[in-house]
Amino acid sequence: MTRITLEADDIPAGSPVHRAKERLDYDFVKISDQEFLLPLTAEFRSFVDTTATKNNVEFRNYRKFSADTSVNFDDPEVQPLLNEDKPKEQASPKQ
Repeated sequence: MTRITLEADDIPAGSPVHRAKERLDYDFVKISDQEFLLPLTAEFRSFVDTTATKNNVEFRNYRKFSADTSVNFDDPEVQPLLNEDKPKEQASPKQ
């Protein structure tokens, strides 16, 4: 598991925030027979004036979405348009 911890320092003396810190935990999660390093949990704590706040987050139900596509110009009847094949626009006469 990998953990990132953030903590506020040098908070100005007149600020209503006395302390703030956050913790993020990451680990490898298996999705579609492949492992990815993803966040698992987070916790944020703050102390503002006389109020303490704690917020817990849990990440789950990961899914992998993907799509496949291809472009094929093998058909001789279908040719891509090139700039020189396009008709040139004529300028409208000024009145």
